[in-house]
Amino acid sequence: MSFKKNIATLMTGTIASQIIPIASSPVLTRLYSPDDFGVLVLFVSIATFIVVVSTGRYDFGLPQTKNIIDAANLSVLSFLIVLIFTALIVSLLIIVRNLSITINSFGQLVFLVPVSIFLLSCTSILINLSIRFDAYKGISISRVFQSLTTAFIGITIGLYNTMAYGLILAILVGQIVGFMILIFSLRKLIFRMSLTDITVINLIEVAKEYSLFPKKNLPSAIVNSFYNNGKMVILTLLYSTAFTGLLSLTFRVVQMPITVVSNSVSDVLYRYVSIELQRGDYRSIQSKLKRMAIILSLVGLVPSITLLLWGEDLFIFVFGEAWGLAGKYAAILSFGFYFQFIASPFCKVFYAYNNHSVYLSWEIVRFVLVYLPMLIGYICLANDILVIAVLSLSLVASYILLLFLLKDMLKNKEIV
Repeated sequence: MSFKKNIATLMTGTIASQIIPIASSPVLTRLYSPDDFGVLVLFVSIATFIVVVSTGRYDFGLPQTKNIIDAANLSVLSFLIVLIFTALIVSLLIIVRNLSITINSFGQLVFLVPVSIFLLSCTSILINLSIRFDAYKGISISRVFQSLTTAFIGITIGLYNTMAYGLILAILVGQIVGFMILIFSLRKLIFRMSLTDITVINLIEVAKEYSLFPKKNLPSAIVNSFYNNGKMVILTLLYSTAFTGLLSLTFRVVQMPITVVSNSVSDVLYRYVSIELQRGDYRSIQSKLKRMAIILSLVGLVPSITLLLWGEDLFIFVFGEAWGLAGKYAAILSFGFYFQFIASPFCKVFYAYNNHSVYLSWEIVRFVLVYLPMLIGYICLANDILVIAVLSLSLVASYILLLFLLKDMLKNKEIV
């Protein structure tokens, strides 16, 4: 399948999968309060942050595997790491409970965190396995049905009993459905994998061969995850669940489409660049990435300008009067979101070039640019609007820096 068809396949499914939660948001915002969404964001942020280390990042080596035997062994290795890691998390939570340590906001629902971690980790493995064998259709279908299930369960529970836990349960059921569909879509490939090829020796060999991912990729992934998910946890601790609930709607409606485009393009780009690097065709890579950057910059203009001018009014009209402030946040963040839309799809290009150190450096710089102003703002008693404005400017600066680093890497034409 061609590069354009691969992107089109992923984009079709992933855009549809994000239209569903956006379309269901006007209903959910009338069934659940900003506080309810704040608790959901806290739950998802914790699970998503932890899941980054749960596979040792070996799953990201799957698109680079040379044959089905390596792919099978690397997949099994990743699953084994997930099982061990999940067991450790459950054991830790049991110890915490036995010590009678109170876990605020969640209560006993904290034991659902390991379930989400396991599902997200296994899904990541299957997605990367699908990318390796160009099975993009299964990824798209999985994402669509996961979104449909999550929206349906969330609305159904909300109609009978309004509680944040309804949103959390909806997320978990959706993750289960998405995971099962991926397994079904890969069933033929899984049956082609011979159990006799999966041996302890082969597992050790692939662990060594792809050790660059836990050694080099994992540190940057941890910083990235802490940046993306940790800021919501910290904002909740510094301010309130109501504040993060309002902000979460902004990210749900605005950043989700950006993430969809970013993930769809970056997944295909990662595979494409990996192949072209093996061929030594650097000019093709430069040309393809330049065209993609131009397309993304043009596509992102209209929604960004619309959000800037009418963000607050749109949020009030669509989601209700209580969510107007979230629209004001969205308008301020439109600058940062625009540059994120352009630059974020190219993050995995650094992985393809094995240039993990440069990407890690950027992650650290972005982390400092975003977190330091937030903490200073809290200490100086800055209001929420000022905090959001600083966050937007930090996004602009960090993603412009990423584009410069990408340009420099491509110019040097080196595989580090």
